[in-house]
Amino acid sequence: PVPTPEPTPEPVPVNPDVAPDTQMTGFQSTALSSTKRTLPFGAGELENAIGYAAIRGDKDSWSGEQSDVAADGTLPSDKVLSTGDNFTAFNKLSLRADMVKPDSVHKSLDIDLETPKKVKVEAGKGGLNPDFVYTSVYESFDAQMQVGHVYGHINSSFVGDLSRVANVYVQGHLTAQEDIDYLKQVNEGKASYAGSATYIENIHLGDTGSFAPVDGTSNFDVDFVNNSVKGELAFTGDFKYNPTGKIGIEATIDGNTFAGNVNGIDTAGGFYGEDAQFLGGIYQDASVEGGKGDLPGTGTKFQGTFGAEKQ
Repeated sequence: PVPTPEPTPEPVPVNPDVAPDTQMTGFQSTALSSTKRTLPFGAGELENAIGYAAIRGDKDSWSGEQSDVAADGTLPSDKVLSTGDNFTAFNKLSLRADMVKPDSVHKSLDIDLETPKKVKVEAGKGGLNPDFVYTSVYESFDAQMQVGHVYGHINSSFVGDLSRVANVYVQGHLTAQEDIDYLKQVNEGKASYAGSATYIENIHLGDTGSFAPVDGTSNFDVDFVNNSVKGELAFTGDFKYNPTGKIGIEATIDGNTFAGNVNGIDTAGGFYGEDAQFLGGIYQDASVEGGKGDLPGTGTKFQGTFGAEKQ
């Protein structure tokens, strides 16, 4: 009899020996707010307003004049460029408030994350330009990823607080695509992550109550084959705008990053370190596109970060 040929064994996936991206990249979102008032010295009017426009990436920038800005403060699409470099080191951040309110913040803010202080805001007011007085808090993950907040007030010694600023960011060294491809071939492409999260509310200048991040937990299920990220963030406290203390995160993977907008939550992040050891990102209340609103309790009401390690 003719012998039955042995079945060809399935090839065993080989974990590539490849380092994470040496260049840093990330995502950030900045919410700016103000309350209605007439400024002295003929400096103009402030309106009841809050919004963050969009989550911005490493290369997001813009080039244009203040006359290019639309009446609602948005930037013309032909002036939004991919020539920036917003994430360059774990001790600093190029905060793109100029892409949220370009008619009053003309340039990005250079933030020192390790030694928070104040920086001058270029607002076109010459000697009356205000300062951004800020606090920085962050969590680092094995020198591969960092998630954090930069928050405070744009303040003028002449007129007091002009705007409340709430920024969240994730930055680090993204996992190489070869590692992502390998993870699709093992454990049916599935992985679980667990770690920390942060939440901040009262981000409108007219809000009362604590304006500082609180800590919580994060748990995620990732399916690299079907390009999905699903997770839950949990916080304990008495929250005005999220009484349950729970936030669901859902996003679609694109290469080594992910983004999504599900159930009114805008999120973006990525996989960092070798073999996607870490997952990190930011989220923003987005029940209204761009978080646009006027009075406290409208527009974006909360934001935060999450960072987790593969289990």
